[in-house]
Amino acid sequence: MLNRSHTHRADPGVVTHRIGDEAESPTAKPLGAANSVFDVARKAARKMRIPVPAIDIDALQVRSGIPLPPSTTGRGTGFSVYAAVLEKMKAGDSVELLPVQARSLVSYAKKQGVKVAVRRLSETATGVWRL
Repeated sequence: MLNRSHTHRADPGVVTHRIGDEAESPTAKPLGAANSVFDVARKAARKMRIPVPAIDIDALQVRSGIPLPPSTTGRGTGFSVYAAVLEKMKAGDSVELLPVQARSLVSYAKKQGVKVAVRRLSETATGVWRL
């Protein structure tokens, strides 16, 4: 049975902490138990990894003169519902949107160099005017 006491250097009679046998502790974890749910998830993620085959350099074909196709997802797509909204509006026109949609429209308009004004119309509605 391991049961030692460490004492403070300044006062040899004061016990600062005990090192005891873990079997004595009522909250002792079994050997090999995970420390947290993150440990369990990390181990599961390692098991799920699919090995990537090595590239055969000799069989690889490098081609030149192939044009890069346009992006179909992400920021480079060129498609925005807000582009259609701004295109439909002329100076002095307004639209009523949800606050989150209005913020997105204002952000898009700024990026395009279009001036807009925003006013809160109610708790759930925001107006955006094209200037």
